[in-house]
Amino acid sequence: MAESAPAPDDMRHGFQYGVPAEGGIPALEVRHLSQTFERGSANEVHALIDVSLTLAAGDFVTVVGMNGSGKSTLLNLVAGAFPPDSGTIKLDGVDVTKQDEHRRARHVGRVFQDPLK
Repeated sequence: MAESAPAPDDMRHGFQYGVPAEGGIPALEVRHLSQTFERGSANEVHALIDVSLTLAAGDFVTVVGMNGSGKSTLLNLVAGAFPPDSGTIKLDGVDVTKQDEHRRARHVGRVFQDPLK
């Protein structure tokens, strides 16, 4: 059974979940991920600030939050839709932070809320 992640007031800032299995390589390891959109403008948005997450193979996690809390940004960064401002993303111990989305697609699958859009 998967653990429930703590629900801080602002999940975008300093959120950490998971501990690597002793001696094992995590299936997904996100470290200190940050993402800001429209930096330097009046519309600047800090979507993620220092987010860390570690998942073992077979873990089941639900990402829940209010609109604008960074859920889609986190998943888009893991999938490689765009590069993070800072931090690293590892899949099975391999750093894929700078890897193109089409290369990550063989390791990361997503199901959208409305798959017909």
